[in-house]
Formats: sequence, C-alpha cells, structure tokens
Amino acid sequence: MSFADKTGHNARTGIYRLHNAPRDAYTLRDYSNAIFELDDAPEVFRSAYGDFLEDITDALNGAMSHWQDQIDAQIEEGDSEKEAIMRLTLTMLGGPARHQPFISAIRRNWLAIQAISQPLPAEARWVAPETIMAKWPYDQKLSELVSVVSAMPYWPVGLDEDGNWC
Repeated sequence: MSFADKTGHNARTGIYRLHNAPRDAYTLRDYSNAIFELDDAPEVFRSAYGDFLEDITDALNGAMSHWQDQIDAQIEEGDSEKEAIMRLTLTMLGGPARHQPFISAIRRNWLAIQAISQPLPAEARWVAPETIMAKWPYDQKLSELVSVVSAMPYWPVGLDEDGNWC
C-alpha cells in the first residue's frame, strides 16, 4: 500500500479545499492578478517553490514516519491496517499533517512566500502561498507531499488586524 493510501482521505478534495479557502479571508491582494501555473510564474516564485520543497523534505519524512508508527501501534492492538487507518483518521485530526515539524515548515514557508508578494504593487502579478504549497505539488504529482498537505484541515496561519498573514 502506498503512503498516499494510508492517510484516510481524498487528497484531490483536500488540495482543492486548501487551495481555495484563503480567498475567502485574504483581501489585500486581488486574486484576478494571481498566477496559478508554475511555468507562468516569475523566477522569484519558482525559486520559493524550490526552497519549499527543500525545506519540507525532512518534515515530510518525519510526518510519514510518525503516521506509520501510529498505524503500526494500532495493528499491534489488533486492528487490520485498514481499520487502523480508519480509526486514526477519525481520532487524529489532520492525520500525518499534525506532526509539529511539518506544521512549522508549512507556516515558515507560507510566511516566506507572503514576504515576496507583500511589497509588490497591488496590480502586480503574484503567486499565493497556497498555490506554491498545494497546487504545484499536486500538478507535479508529488504524491507523498500531496497526501500529507491535503490532510491538513486548514492552513496554520491567521490574519493580523491589518489583514496580513501571520
């Protein structure tokens, strides 16, 4: 069974939800000026994507290992692998994405990507953090990363009193 099959959720639905959710809250940039395709993005955003992939690797491996340990513990208690995955999915919100180093890496990269966009003029073309961290890995079929990112119930960021991500 691939790791993507061990997360207990539909990754495509999760990516769609995560990619679209920030548009409801973030109003400082116009999404009609947003770039959604990697090939269309300015180099600074493509570079941020590369930095994200490099930074997230250890956290992703840790999250997958921790989740597998949780599955194995349930199997030792008598569950089948399928039962273990179902039980854990119902009791551990976020599944493998709840691993703290993974959450920290997502948050750190979100804010780094936002720091690139923030000083751009309002009419400038830009790439949203959720595009770099959800859509582009999905488009590139990075199945393990997609399976963990898409398990997050929400992005681990908020908005400050001025409407900036924090």
